[in-house]
Amino acid sequence: MTTGVPGLDEILHGGLLETYSCLVRGGPGTGKTTLGMHFLTTGEGGDGVLVSLGETEGQLRRNAQLSGLALDGVPVLDVSPSINLSGADETFNLLETWEVEAGSIHDSILEYVRKHRPQRVFIDALSELRHMSPDAFQFRKQVLSLLRQL
Repeated sequence: MTTGVPGLDEILHGGLLETYSCLVRGGPGTGKTTLGMHFLTTGEGGDGVLVSLGETEGQLRRNAQLSGLALDGVPVLDVSPSINLSGADETFNLLETWEVEAGSIHDSILEYVRKHRPQRVFIDALSELRHMSPDAFQFRKQVLSLLRQL
């Protein structure tokens, strides 16, 4: 599958392997989110979904637009930490255990993907889930489980 980034597909000998997961790692500002947005906007309309664990949907759409990318038609599941000004308690509690918080996020992602049936899924900031895991082993198990089910 093409990445949507000029030159990158040539380096990757044609693009990314279909039906495989690809982990892109790097520090803040290295272009991971931008790469994911290119990947999603390159596919056919409606064949990709973006799952955000860090930034709000509004922030992502604004950043995409500033980068010259149009996320129009790309469904976004926003499970980022948020502050609800209505007073209702619908925010992440990073002090909760992995089983409570990450399990709910895991289920939300699977439900959203089942609903939209995309060919491309971009999960932005998997590292956010790492903060909810008691250790690296449990984090790895949860991520592998999520990827298998996707």
